[in-house]
Amino acid sequence: MLSIGNFLIQVYSKKSAAAAGKPECLPNKRPRSPLETFADIPDDQAAADKRYYIILYTDFIHNLTLELKKMHYFFYEGLKNTAIEECIKLNKDEAEHLFKILRAAPGDQIRLLDGCGTVADATVIPGKMLQIQNMTLFPMPSLRIHVYVAAPRRQKMEQLLKQAAELGAWRIVPIQCERSVALPSGERIAKRGPDLLMEACKQSGNAYLPQLEDPIKCMDAIADAKAKCQKVFFGDPGTSGEPGSLTGDIGYFIGPEGGFSPTEADAIRQAGFLPIRIGHWILRVETAVTAGLAVLNFLEENTLH
Repeated sequence: MLSIGNFLIQVYSKKSAAAAGKPECLPNKRPRSPLETFADIPDDQAAADKRYYIILYTDFIHNLTLELKKMHYFFYEGLKNTAIEECIKLNKDEAEHLFKILRAAPGDQIRLLDGCGTVADATVIPGKMLQIQNMTLFPMPSLRIHVYVAAPRRQKMEQLLKQAAELGAWRIVPIQCERSVALPSGERIAKRGPDLLMEACKQSGNAYLPQLEDPIKCMDAIADAKAKCQKVFFGDPGTSGEPGSLTGDIGYFIGPEGGFSPTEADAIRQAGFLPIRIGHWILRVETAVTAGLAVLNFLEENTLH
């Protein structure tokens, strides 16, 4: 399909350019939609514009083909206790996604994860069953980042959770600060949060599901980080400390958009936490989380190499 599309582009481009008396080039005007087919192209549209439609349509088919070939991930909680060649059934939600939405058929290959480091390849077999083909246990990450974050509003919090999981956050602790713009709801986070984290792990292939804690106050979070982390950083656009070696359990504090209050800032510094500058300007909470995780992961790579 793709080779035919490329052939049509080459042939049509030469003919249209010759007919229009113009060099072969793409138009500045964009079409209404990349999904329009050749029949939908207006007859009075310039030949170069038609060529642009063909290119976009071919790119769409190419991307769709890659998406269909991509290995899809599914969650199976008992994976660690499953043997190779054993036949299993997914839970109701995962099975519905696999067989009703993706229309999986016998012989299709999928990938399973349990959120605890175990990943397995499986084959769809008759009866809406799966047969385990192989299994891999990923070692615990050498860098485990505990994210202490002042929860933003609901939609931003959901985005934050998914991006943190994609970047490999180990633990996420919503905190309530004096200047918080939104009070984190423990009930809402507990209900929706795990599904969002699992969705992100399946999307990214992260073998370890981040642990999501109930919301706590900022002062309690400081005590928690001191007890559980060897080193703790907090976002500061003005100064940055020397990160040193980054391995083990590392804390990362992100305050609300109004910043930590003077009392909270003093407690953070007195606890020995290190400032880290992610950028020159003040960031939104969800931006600071993703950028900070990326920076800490980068620093860990430099530590290892």
